[in-house]
Amino acid sequence: MSLYPTETLGIISTSYYQPRLDAFNDYRLSSTTSILLKIWENLSFKTTFTYNFDAYPVVTIPKAQYELTNGLLYTF
Repeated sequence: MSLYPTETLGIISTSYYQPRLDAFNDYRLSSTTSILLKIWENLSFKTTFTYNFDAYPVVTIPKAQYELTNGLLYTF
């Protein structure tokens, strides 16, 4: 999904759902959402949230993992 409510704001989101076909209660979910705010013509502020979930992960890995990143984006 991509939304551009104004010329200076963009919201982009991608999600995946991956079930195990022989056991639907064993699934994975992955989602990434980014917000891009244009500051000047070639300079933008970007924040991205990533979330991953695995119903039955390997023993030492947590079921849910997430990450939030922020940064400046310069385009040539």
